[in-house]
Amino acid sequence: MVKARAARFFVFVLCVYLACQCFLVQNISAQEYATVASPVLVEGVVRNRDVISYGSEENMFRASRSFADESMFGVIVDDPVLYMEPQTLLDERARPVVRYGEVLVNVSTLGGDIEAGDIITTSPIPGVAQRTVPVDASYILGFALESMTLNGERIEYDGKEILFGTVPITLRIGPYLTQEGVEFVASNKEYISIIENLKNNESYKEVVLDQDAISAFKVFRYALAALVAITALIVSVNRFGDTFKQGVVSIGRNPLARTQIRSILFWNVLLIVLVTGAGLGIAAAIILMP
Repeated sequence: MVKARAARFFVFVLCVYLACQCFLVQNISAQEYATVASPVLVEGVVRNRDVISYGSEENMFRASRSFADESMFGVIVDDPVLYMEPQTLLDERARPVVRYGEVLVNVSTLGGDIEAGDIITTSPIPGVAQRTVPVDASYILGFALESMTLNGERIEYDGKEILFGTVPITLRIGPYLTQEGVEFVASNKEYISIIENLKNNESYKEVVLDQDAISAFKVFRYALAALVAITALIVSVNRFGDTFKQGVVSIGRNPLARTQIRSILFWNVLLIVLVTGAGLGIAAAIILMP
């Protein structure tokens, strides 16, 4: 009887767990690839999945509106998986913005049809991204994961029909590094060549010599500070320690002079503390001197 109840309870818990998992999967899949979003105050009219940039002239975030905008910041996602919204930010202009991970982004055919693996960057159409080629990709938003999905919108731009839609991308906001650039960075020989050229430069030698002199001076300061502190401790203990020991012995020999001897011992202890403290203070000043 007990085993049957335990089996029914186990089946019930298993069903609840599977139902929760199905709900979470559906909920996450409905949230359009987005990972974690943070609130950003955005000016002007921006739509879900638009790209935003920081306008230095306006001193605010707004929809991106130039090709390969170096101030691009992220993508607006109104329904992210996780929204890191602080309690202090209570502003109707705050929009959830994703800067890392995979998102759906609004795109157009201004730079051509978008296929998986294409480079995606900002465009002159506000908030809308476009395809670009490595030669023109100075600053990018990321890479397309799939082909573009059209939404039926179209406009005439510079005498050309432009179609709109969305595409999932993996965000890689920053300068586009070509294969030659990757090989250059990864090449140990090129790195060594740059270092050798620097070493042959006179200004580099002066900087290195200055750094060596500064390092040697620091070592000298620490050694001097240690010497001062140790000397102060040895002098105070040797000078006043014997008097302290003799005073303790004198109390045992002459109990009637106990009060006077105690006062002498007190002053000896105070002098030991003062001398040692002065030495440590001087040592600290030597170490902290500019």
